[in-house]
Amino acid sequence: MVSFIPEDIIQRIQDLADIRQIVSEYVPLKKRGNNWVGLCPFHHDRDPSFTVNEDKQIFHCFGCGVGGGVFKFLMLIEGMSFVDAVKALADRYGVTIPEKAPSAVHSARKIKRELLLECMNKAMEFFHQNLVGSRLGVVAREYLEDRGISDATINHFKLGWAPHGWENLVKFLKKASLDLDVAREAGLIIRRDGGGGYYDRFRARVVFPIHDRRGHIVAFGGRVIGDGDPKYINSPESPIYQKKECLYGYFLNKSYIRKEGVGIVVEGYMDLVALFEHGITNVVATLGTALTEQHARLMKGLTKDWILVFDADEAGFKAASRALPILYSLGLRPKVLSLPEGHDPDTFIRSEGRVAWNRLLDSADQGIDFVLKMASETYGSGPEARMEATEEILKMINGIEDPVRKSLLISHASQKLGIKESILMDRVFSSRTPTTKKKTQVRDIGTRSLESAPAQLVSFILNNPHRIEEFLDVGFDYWLEDGTLRDLWLSMVHAHEIYGALEIERFVEYISSCEEVRKLAKKLIEASPPLEDSDETIRRLKTYCLSMKNRELRRRLIEQLRDDEANAEMILRRIEELH
Repeated sequence: MVSFIPEDIIQRIQDLADIRQIVSEYVPLKKRGNNWVGLCPFHHDRDPSFTVNEDKQIFHCFGCGVGGGVFKFLMLIEGMSFVDAVKALADRYGVTIPEKAPSAVHSARKIKRELLLECMNKAMEFFHQNLVGSRLGVVAREYLEDRGISDATINHFKLGWAPHGWENLVKFLKKASLDLDVAREAGLIIRRDGGGGYYDRFRARVVFPIHDRRGHIVAFGGRVIGDGDPKYINSPESPIYQKKECLYGYFLNKSYIRKEGVGIVVEGYMDLVALFEHGITNVVATLGTALTEQHARLMKGLTKDWILVFDADEAGFKAASRALPILYSLGLRPKVLSLPEGHDPDTFIRSEGRVAWNRLLDSADQGIDFVLKMASETYGSGPEARMEATEEILKMINGIEDPVRKSLLISHASQKLGIKESILMDRVFSSRTPTTKKKTQVRDIGTRSLESAPAQLVSFILNNPHRIEEFLDVGFDYWLEDGTLRDLWLSMVHAHEIYGALEIERFVEYISSCEEVRKLAKKLIEASPPLEDSDETIRRLKTYCLSMKNRELRRRLIEQLRDDEANAEMILRRIEELH
């Protein structure tokens, strides 16, 4: 918890950290005036709009609006919590964090996690050494060599070999003085029926270590050589591994994905490894499960543009169709690549090569177009196909919150389906489930100058600072015009970034050194009665913020179109990227 880290230590770490140095490890920066600029890693940036100011130790993107200090940058780029970002920089700059003693339960969980991760690391060493430095791995090395996998790729992914036999890993872990029951809980070994010892889960298989998003090895996948059933086996879920939250290759390939600005999702380990061998490095793979919302959130942290490459069979088509609504609902821009029949990414790249692969990628369909194509292939080109496609497309569009993006997709679907846009629009909005909850009343919070919804939002967060996380991504500062209120909001965000969760009194203490801002904060806090701290209040305030942001975006779009009608499509795309 953030309370474990003293505030003076947080400030010391921030003083030591050089934001330009840290950002430049992820983003190539060039000097421009007093600032450093580069392509934004948080949206598909064509012109450098990402700025780092060394004097103020802050970053800001004038394209997507994201900004903050060094902690915020690490949180966004690595998917870290505030505490993890502080600890990462503390390690980097040699600052010792004198944490307060956590609870007994917290300590026990931390110890158990460390033991599980230690078992995983030892197992990885065992498997990898068997493959690269033992006679036991000759057959596996020949198998990988026949499939064109080089030593460099083997070492990059730390591929391994689980040899024939029932207790090879058991004996290795025992010799290393590791608790076998912990290894069992990690999914590495299995207890024999009757309790008579343990045996290895992975036997006679090429082994693929699976990392979590922070780089810890939390699971393994194993592939049989040649024919065998099952072809793949995976670690079971454990206290350190939930397959719905992990993507194979995410940790090792995330820098390549950010650099390319587009990611590729495949189904199998060998698909990913084979593509990597041929220089296609911006790839992740699902782990024997359908693509989940948690997967999509990980993907969104790297780029919004993704290409789904599933097997050219009915199961692959269904997997893509199930994934599309999830991706659209989170604001991603998915495409689907249909492979030639009989191919998967592994077989295609080995037989046809990289040039053919890149040409195939260029033919990937937009998600909506893929649904239309599948409906046509299944039902023909008649009314039934259009009806099925319409239902699938509406299912995807309904999950999208951004009204601009929703409108663009409805317009696109209307053209493709040959159905009036107004009819599709009616279907989309009539299918939304009406709320039966009583609306939170908008209350007068004091003087006339404080009656506005923006003031109510700031007042609500001042009175409930633990809720600020829920409003950091709604674009509040994008359209807020009131100077003092805007300064107060930005001060609140900065205080939260530096100090984390604080009580109201301390929150106000840190928000700003500006007397005018402090007076407004005091007036907002003392105004009575405040809005109720409820989920319904949160929903209504966020809805208001998003609607105001979209209204401002539309206003700017109209102004741009008046001056540059020839680039209307590009402008629309730019507006879409801001969401």
